[in-house]
Amino acid sequence: MDRITYEICVLEALREQLRSKEVWVVGSNRYANPDDDLPADFDTHREACCEALRLPQDAQTFIADEL
Repeated sequence: MDRITYEICVLEALREQLRSKEVWVVGSNRYANPDDDLPADFDTHREACCEALRLPQDAQTFIADEL
């Protein structure tokens, strides 16, 4: 196995996972935990948020509208 090729493959996989937030870096702003992106009070204000964004609250309806 070629070590350089292996390292490049590992770094490319890490890059893709960082971009999709499958992996995150503690203390990072850009590559932070995706759970921290959600408002802390979203569950209590869900209805108002969906109305402001003009989105349905039901996930199945949202998905069906997108298809």
